[in-house]
Order: sequence, then structure tokens, then C-alpha cells
Amino acid sequence: MKVTYDKRAGAIYIQVSDVPSSFGVIDHTKELVADTVLVDYLASGEVYGIDVSGIDCIEDITETDVPTGLTNRQ
Repeated sequence: MKVTYDKRAGAIYIQVSDVPSSFGVIDHTKELVADTVLVDYLASGEVYGIDVSGIDCIEDITETDVPTGLTNRQ
């Protein structure tokens, strides 16, 4: 899992697939919340990544690799 924050756009992208984006693997995108949450899907139907806009409150995240299997934060 990889999380990228674009401060100028006020958006965060959570890549949940290990497939490199350079392969052009995104088959389609669905808008879950109007102008806020977009989900990119692979041709297999699995989620590739989630784009969330309107995130203005985060200031110090640039790129962070998050270990897979992380299910509970405390």
C-alpha cells in the first residue's frame, strides 16, 4: 500500500494494489462521493487505488509506504 498526498490539490491517493501504475492497469474509475472520492479498478474488478479530494488539513505527508496487512490502528 502506498499513500501519496498532493498539498496543492488537497488530495490523497491510496494505492492498494502492488501492480505498478506504469503498466496502465486501471480499467475504470467509479465516483463514490461526488467530487470527493474516486475508486480506480483493475480489469479483474479489484480495487487499484482510492483518490480522496478536499483534504486540506494534512500538512506533513508527502509519500508514505504503509505495510500491507495493517488492520487496526491504536
